[in-house]
Amino acid sequence: MTPQSAQSSVHQPAEEGKEPYGPACRDYFWLMGRLVDNLPDDALREGVVDLNSLAERLTHSLATREYREIRHVPSEDDGLVGMLTLLYNILRHSPSFKSSPTGHDLLEMVFDFLFALPDPQNRHFPKCKSQSSRSAAYDLLVELVKGTMENYVTLHSRLLAQHKP
Repeated sequence: MTPQSAQSSVHQPAEEGKEPYGPACRDYFWLMGRLVDNLPDDALREGVVDLNSLAERLTHSLATREYREIRHVPSEDDGLVGMLTLLYNILRHSPSFKSSPTGHDLLEMVFDFLFALPDPQNRHFPKCKSQSSRSAAYDLLVELVKGTMENYVTLHSRLLAQHKP
């Protein structure tokens, strides 16, 4: 499936700060979030929707997503914000993913999205630079520790380490 603009003979450049496949990214993730929020409990119990698999796929997408937000320039990565928010909505249903090793890795990754310091080899760090992506990442961290002691202990120790000179 290709976007309509790619099918036409006139190629329109992408808007500044938008992904090349159109401006509907925010709307897509908003819709997905609402659908996940309103999942009936019986659909989850019967296995109609596999939230663990969806969370794993989103985690992989986040890990491999390139850095799009630029420091000192107002830019927002709608895809990054959407994925972080959708993961938050999924984890509110308390799937077993939260306490899995992949869920623990997600916690570490999101922490680095917020607090990784740039250096000469990685000048693009951290991944979350805009207010909206940072807010979505903080919300996801909080949801990752709810009801999962191992994640709570990890986040607590990482935050304490942030305050050491």
